Amino acid sequence: MLAPPTHPVVALYGQDWKSLPTWHKRRQISRDEPDAVEIEVWSYKPTLFSEPVAVDRLSLYLSLKDTEDERVQAALDEMSRSLGW
Repeated sequence: MLAPPTHPVVALYGQDWKSLPTWHKRRQISRDEPDAVEIEVWSYKPTLFSEPVAVDRLSLYLSLKDTEDERVQAALDEMSRSLGW
């Protein structure tokens, strides 16, 4: 029911974000830029619970649970039911 993001989204552990070399040219740009990448900085390592190329479902649920979009809430409800939560 939801369209995928128009740009890549990646998650990094906070300590990893801080240790990225400056040659990566980190800078804030508009999401409309053609090469934009959204970086989420997490308080734990995303790889601890993630599937090979996706966020784990609990983290996904927690990151979106307060979203007011009814489509997002419906998708979260469906995901919760499929997991038996």
